[in-house]
Amino acid sequence: MKKSLKLLSVLLALALLLAMPAYASGLGNFVDRRPYTDGQFTDVRSDDWFAPYVAKAYRLGIIDGMTDSTFVPQGNLTYAEAVKLAAVLNEIYYDGSVTLSNGADVWYSTYAMRCLEMGVIATDFPDYNANISRSDFAAIFAACLPPDALAPVNPVASASIPDVNPGDANADAILLLYRAGVLTGVDDAHSFHPASDITRAEVCAIVARMADPSLRLRFSLGPGEPKVTSVYVSDLASGAIFVTVSAADADYLYYSFDGPATPDSPEVAAGASIPLGADAGSTLSLLAAGSDGPPVRIDLAPMVASVTALAEKEQGFYDLGERIRADMALIQPFVASGDIAAGENQAALDANEDLKEAAAQLNASGVPVYLRAADAAMLASRLMESLVTRTADYAQATGLALWNASVADYARALLHCQETAPGRMVVYF
Repeated sequence: MKKSLKLLSVLLALALLLAMPAYASGLGNFVDRRPYTDGQFTDVRSDDWFAPYVAKAYRLGIIDGMTDSTFVPQGNLTYAEAVKLAAVLNEIYYDGSVTLSNGADVWYSTYAMRCLEMGVIATDFPDYNANISRSDFAAIFAACLPPDALAPVNPVASASIPDVNPGDANADAILLLYRAGVLTGVDDAHSFHPASDITRAEVCAIVARMADPSLRLRFSLGPGEPKVTSVYVSDLASGAIFVTVSAADADYLYYSFDGPATPDSPEVAAGASIPLGADAGSTLSLLAAGSDGPPVRIDLAPMVASVTALAEKEQGFYDLGERIRADMALIQPFVASGDIAAGENQAALDANEDLKEAAAQLNASGVPVYLRAADAAMLASRLMESLVTRTADYAQATGLALWNASVADYARALLHCQETAPGRMVVYF
């Protein structure tokens, strides 16, 4: 008889279980459950920053006003109220609806029990009626939904929140919510103020973003992506090449030519240069200090090819300057005496054509070429001063604008040029 009753009770329990509506867990369970009307709460104006969040959290059935007509947005939240909200979010996510209600003796006991059973909190709090800190609130809310419901959307480095350091209480939970776009901080620097109380207005923003991923905010915090900012040849004769590396908001970077850069790799200050030795290889791996992201792999081959080609072009300008100086020495006696014979100055005519061609090529390339300072000064003085002034008589006597067009072309080419440290040719990327 006892066996029959036991079997009957099992069957009845199974029948009741099968009769219950089945809900799939997920963010899709967060749907509007009641209407909200603008002006419903007299202390929530439509132009308040938190107004849309109050409306959303209310429509979802997660948070209520303090009275039928007031919300008290600047009021602080207690541990008991935080546990209730977390339990409601957790139950909707996993069960599809809210069945929890206030406890008979201690109103928040049912919500605390749910949070304890679901691992949202590990132990009871010593004083549920005390105001909850922003840090503890973040810890509770980071645990009330599973990690895949709080997927990261923001690159936020672990040490980048100004007042939350790795190892601080609840730092991992705070970082998780920052990366998920649920928390953004209280100022332009994204400070968190972990020890401060949290307001009901701020809570509504967090609740709404937890339930609706489309409301989560996008931003970045911490070191930017490492990059090569320039490549330069320090000495054209030796062909020594260097790369300058940097990353936004990073003091230094780790680098490697042999594989992915790690914190154990050699380091270089941001904005400093790395020499490319003969055995360096064509791939550079960079990791910004303080970054939690993967290292960046950079193919140096096209950069090195570009700077080498431009270094050769710059050497061509230098050689051209030497040719022009020799040509000027050749034609000076003729200019001084006024005894000019066309054909005896073919070398100067050839140099003129070379200059025009090189200047046109540089103008067409549109690539910022940084001439060595000494070379740029020499070419500028010889072309812009000597050639213009000393050949005026020659041009007038022969009726040929021998240098004028060349100087104009070169002047335009110089718009692409800047002086930098002597002996250095730089290409910026």
